[in-house]
Amino acid sequence: MSAKRTSRRNRQTSSVTSDKPKTLGMVGGRYHPLSETDLQQIDETIRYILSQIGFSEAPKVVVDAALTRGVTLGNDGRLRFPESLFDEACQQFQRNFSLYGQTENAPELNLSGKRVHVGSGGAAPQVIDLTTGHYRDSTLKDLYDAARLVDCQDNIHFFSRSLVARDMPDLLSLDINTAYACLTGTAKHCCVSVSLPEHVEQIAQMCYMIAGSKEAFVARPFLSLNINHVVSPLRLHK
Repeated sequence: MSAKRTSRRNRQTSSVTSDKPKTLGMVGGRYHPLSETDLQQIDETIRYILSQIGFSEAPKVVVDAALTRGVTLGNDGRLRFPESLFDEACQQFQRNFSLYGQTENAPELNLSGKRVHVGSGGAAPQVIDLTTGHYRDSTLKDLYDAARLVDCQDNIHFFSRSLVARDMPDLLSLDINTAYACLTGTAKHCCVSVSLPEHVEQIAQMCYMIAGSKEAFVARPFLSLNINHVVSPLRLHK
């Protein structure tokens, strides 16, 4: 870790005062724009789409795993999911755990009850260049600057990769440098994506180094993965 980054981390740690809340987020669930009938209709429609229409272009590794759980592969190449699998998956959701920042004094994101937290997001492939006023491919520096901006905003609780570093030469460089840019740009909890499973270990090792050990990171995880391989219309990205 560079001396410059260490100095910035020390400033962030020292700036956290005892009068700031140790747990961020507000209690939600008070705004009800949809009626119970509306919610039931949405649930039924989702179940129909997944069980009757399904997903196309699933990679073999997904097909092999899905078939062991009662998912069917039609002659049209689409995976269709039994409704019983929906219920089983929903029942296994973890609802009582916390996510943390990189400093010991950073407030935690307690993901329990009806707590609501605010973060960034998007993964945009382009930005507006403030010098020219025109769109251009987003870069790793843009991503780092976005993380720095979020780091200064008290009303934003975590940083989710908001830009794609289009200047990276390959997927491994993209994944590792994305995680690095996010973690150096902000001490808040970070969410990133990973292109291939074999890239996870190297990112994990980076987190262990920052935390001081694997055990320290596991006790207070400050980076998590947000991966969604579903692309429109109802396809699975390979």
